[in-house]
Amino acid sequence: MPNNQDQHKQKRPDIIEEWTLPPPNLPPLFVWRSQDPNLLKNYRGDLKNPKNRSENIPDEKNTSLFLYNLPPRCTTAQLLASLQGVGKIYFSSINPPSGKFHTSAAKVTFWDRQGADNLLSLISKGQFFVGGFRAKACMNRIRVSAQEESLCSRVILIRGPSNVVSMANLHRFFAIRFYYELESYFETWNWDGTTSIEIRFSSYRAQASCAWRLLFELQKGIVSYDITPKVTLEELRLFSHMYIEWGRDPCEYQGNNIPTFL
Repeated sequence: MPNNQDQHKQKRPDIIEEWTLPPPNLPPLFVWRSQDPNLLKNYRGDLKNPKNRSENIPDEKNTSLFLYNLPPRCTTAQLLASLQGVGKIYFSSINPPSGKFHTSAAKVTFWDRQGADNLLSLISKGQFFVGGFRAKACMNRIRVSAQEESLCSRVILIRGPSNVVSMANLHRFFAIRFYYELESYFETWNWDGTTSIEIRFSSYRAQASCAWRLLFELQKGIVSYDITPKVTLEELRLFSHMYIEWGRDPCEYQGNNIPTFL
């Protein structure tokens, strides 16, 4: 059920139509587009990295949205479950409540513009909910263009010897290379010393893409200085029998089967 707090809010212009107005509960870490889009005052990352800077593209080609009025304890699993069938995800990140702001916000970047348009359509009709909260959205001022169509996704399927193919074991290596959040992971097969698992990261960018690269290195026995202390020769032998492939993102657009009330 939608949160009844909507009934008590003062009337204001629709954020979907009034792009230049900041949302009323905007988290402090979000810098509105009236500021220099290539200079985030609160940003502590690498501004020289092109992926952290706004692309020089028109608004209609932007695939990145800023969502707000999400549950105070919104989780990655909760957010992405609500986006199933809307559009393939390139990147997602949740900002928890801060200071006087009592709801969460999130940045969601779709693989293509269609995903963003699908979500905006649901929101404009009041049909998009996350954990009982009627979510709102506007275009993210840090613009991101569409990705090339490919099998790559935030989902990775792994099959191989049970002694090395487990989330607990793979986490030892993932944690060395990159920060990640999961929507979920689960075994799809476990028999006679062979295990298959499906890992659903919150993002393709900087998460699933990094995991794929690391898994490929382990499979080929290409061990860099950061991994060497963590892996044994026996594990490398077992990793050589591992198979990896991209899985289908459950958020991928499914035609007219887009969910409404979630």
